[in-house]
Amino acid sequence: MLDRPSAPLQKALADDARTDRQAVLIAIGIVAAFTVVNSLSGITEYRRIGVETPAANFWIYEISSLIIHVPILFALSWFTRRFPLTADGWPRLAAIYVAGAFAYSFVHVVGMVLIRKAVFAVFFGEAYRFVSPDRPLAIEAMYEFRKDALAFVMFAGLFALWRSRADALRERDAAKREASETNRLTLKCGGRTIYLDAASIDYAKAAGNYVEIAAGGRTHLARITMAALEEQLAGAGAPVIRTHRSWLVNKSKIAEIVPAGDGDVTIRLKTGEEAPGSRRYRERLGA
Repeated sequence: MLDRPSAPLQKALADDARTDRQAVLIAIGIVAAFTVVNSLSGITEYRRIGVETPAANFWIYEISSLIIHVPILFALSWFTRRFPLTADGWPRLAAIYVAGAFAYSFVHVVGMVLIRKAVFAVFFGEAYRFVSPDRPLAIEAMYEFRKDALAFVMFAGLFALWRSRADALRERDAAKREASETNRLTLKCGGRTIYLDAASIDYAKAAGNYVEIAAGGRTHLARITMAALEEQLAGAGAPVIRTHRSWLVNKSKIAEIVPAGDGDVTIRLKTGEEAPGSRRYRERLGA
C-alpha cells in the first residue's frame, strides 16, 4: 500500500491545483471576450461591405471555438505543468512545445468543425462546410494554425506567469513567517538567498527593482519591494520605520535628526551615513 502524501505536500499540491484553475478561468475569460468582439466585428464588417449573412452564423462560429477551448485549456494547463518552461534542455522542450502547438490546433479545428456541423444540421437542416473549392483544406488549416499557434503561446505564457506569481506570493508569506518566528530576514537576489538578523539592519533604500540593505557594515542587494521588506521587518519586531518614500531606517541606529527645511529632515546614523526624512513620515521619528 502506498504511503499517503504528507500534509505539507498535500497542501502544496492543492495550492498548485487552485493556481491552475485560476489561470484556466482567466484564459477562458479571455477567449469569451474575443468571442463577443469577433462576433460583433464580423457582423459589422459584413454589413459594411453589403454581404447578407445571418448574424447567428457569426455567433455559432465563435461560440463553437469557445466551447472546444474549455477542455483544451484544461489540457494545456496540465501540459505546461508537466513540461514547465525552463532554460534546461530547451531544444527538447522546444520540440515538445511545437508538437503541442500542432496538437492544440488540430483538436481546436476538428472540435469546432464538428460542433458547427451538428448545430447547422439540427437547427438549420443544412450542412456546414469547412472547406470549399476556393478555400481548400491546406489553406484553411494554415489559416487556423497561425491563429492557434499565437493562442497556444499566449496561454502557455499566461499559465507560466500566473504560476510564477503564485510562487512569489508563497515565498513572500514564508519569508514573513520566518521573520516573525526567528527574527531573521530571508532575501533573494540573482539566485542567491541572503539571511540577515532583522536587528542588524541600519537602513534600506529603493534602487529601481531592487533594495539596497545596509547591515553590519555591508550592503546587500535584494530583489524585493520596500513594502514587502517593511512587512518582514515589522513581523520580526525590528524598530525599522519608513522615513521617506524610498528609505527605511532603524530607529536604534539614529544618532541625530537635523531639520532640512520645508518640514523635511536629515537623519544621521551612528555609522556616519545620512538618510532623508520627509515631512510625510516625520511623526514616526518623533521629531
